[in-house]
Amino acid sequence: MAKKNQQAALTRNVKDSLGATNLNIIADGSVIEGTFSTNSDTRLGGRVEGDIKVDGLLVVTESGIVNGSLQADSANIAGTVDGEINVVKKVLLTGSANIQGRVRTDRLVIEEGASFNGECQMGHKAESPPLTFVQTPVAESGA
Repeated sequence: MAKKNQQAALTRNVKDSLGATNLNIIADGSVIEGTFSTNSDTRLGGRVEGDIKVDGLLVVTESGIVNGSLQADSANIAGTVDGEINVVKKVLLTGSANIQGRVRTDRLVIEEGASFNGECQMGHKAESPPLTFVQTPVAESGA
């Protein structure tokens, strides 16, 4: 019963925040390999093997899995994330969330029962980590 109430609350939060915008739904059983990027709020019940970037609210349901980096304006996570989380506004980890990795966000809320193993940087707007370029020497031709 608690599980259904939690899912209903997550769905209600998405509906309340939507207004007139679109909603992407990646249903339970769906698998995305590679990078998923969108300008709309997203509900993830399936699995992403790669990076996900949402310009809006990202809701990861209990069945949702992300193996890669996650970037969003806000995120409500009830599922599993193994990778770096960069969120501009607020991350909510519900009681069923399982997080392995680094979280960078302005605000973090962790409910009782959530599992979070990693680092956290908060209190500032999350930014993508700076790119590092490695200079590769060019082989000289023997002509």
